[in-house]
Amino acid sequence: MATITLDYDARSSKARAMLNSLLDSGIFVRHDEPINEIPNAVTLAAFRETEQGISAGTFDTSSLDAFKKSMGL
Repeated sequence: MATITLDYDARSSKARAMLNSLLDSGIFVRHDEPINEIPNAVTLAAFRETEQGISAGTFDTSSLDAFKKSMGL
């Protein structure tokens, strides 16, 4: 996730309207609002493995095909 900082004149109704439109679009998330995404079972299992020090192994990232092959896809 990346962070974007906007400076705007809060007294400007046009600036506030544009900011509200951006936030209402759902593309951007306010930094002061929690993101309520619940990881799926596969992701939770990967988190547990990482916490236990279990490695997923080494992957070949020299090309997309090599990456897929090293993942067993």
